[in-house]
Amino acid sequence: MSSQDDIQIVPSSLPSSPSETFYDSSYFTANPNRELPSASEIRDRYNATTEFPTFERPPPMMFPDQGLLVKWGTEISIAEGQCLYFLKRNLSSEVNVPEIFAWRQDNGFTFLYMELIDGKQLDTVWDDISEDERDDICRCLKKMISSLRRLKQDPDDRFIGSISQGPIKDVIFSSPSILPAGSFTTVRGFHDWFTCLHRPEGSRDRSPDPFRAHLIDDSDIVFTHGDLHPSNIMISYPRKGNNNSISDILKEDSGFVLTIIDWHQSGWLPEYWEGCKARWTAEVGSAWSEIYLPKFVKMDMLGPELVFRINIYDGDLEGTHYDAWNWFVLRLGM
Repeated sequence: MSSQDDIQIVPSSLPSSPSETFYDSSYFTANPNRELPSASEIRDRYNATTEFPTFERPPPMMFPDQGLLVKWGTEISIAEGQCLYFLKRNLSSEVNVPEIFAWRQDNGFTFLYMELIDGKQLDTVWDDISEDERDDICRCLKKMISSLRRLKQDPDDRFIGSISQGPIKDVIFSSPSILPAGSFTTVRGFHDWFTCLHRPEGSRDRSPDPFRAHLIDDSDIVFTHGDLHPSNIMISYPRKGNNNSISDILKEDSGFVLTIIDWHQSGWLPEYWEGCKARWTAEVGSAWSEIYLPKFVKMDMLGPELVFRINIYDGDLEGTHYDAWNWFVLRLGM
């Protein structure tokens, strides 16, 4: 990919107010007088239908008649909205994502108002589709991930963090006992932080962990979805001609449209992270993990070649770069 095809994301150029409304979005252009459900309406509706409410990441609130989904909670971040905003305006013909209509912050809660995708989660239909269609889906996803790699940082201001240079929102770092994850100015600095998280607070142990050397410090930093589980891939079968704006994503010979949802964990991360997380969320040894993921996610850095043999617990442990990464994830109790 030549440099002229690159698209630079400048964090300071992203909308960042606690309350943003995008009146040029389809929600308002179709009806300029439309109003969004208020924060109190959403909370009241949730409380009225839930016996034991939780507020960190409650189920999204859906308004099908308005084509609206509201993702909300105390752990939701406007960084996800910023991601959808940027992708829709810069890669809409290559990476299909829900359109963001607005966001609000209210009493510690964040509310993201976005397009409700009319489709099915891929994990619910995967067993029912043909092998040819599975291959078509993987090819489509590969194109989308390749397009994401066109996104670049300012070469003089590279970092590991969210799209807006805030903390990483990966669920691996979601424990209340873990301080905000970044941002970090180097991959090495991020790895040093990550590999010390399992040590008790106040620990004086500064000895290097034997697995630390097998994280890839010279990895490139790329824009990453962070959770390519089939449940976060929506598949739709619109009638041809229904929506010209998705013509580059709709394969004429297959008739399906893929939409990648749930960008909560997205951001700038080491290049290997996408593959590690996709494998980590998959069933061990499953066809999805072993056959299909490698068709659209770069996995060559993760094995199968063994890169270490470490004596631990009175035995030799062999593994790949993925195994070294997973060692630290497991030590966090994940």
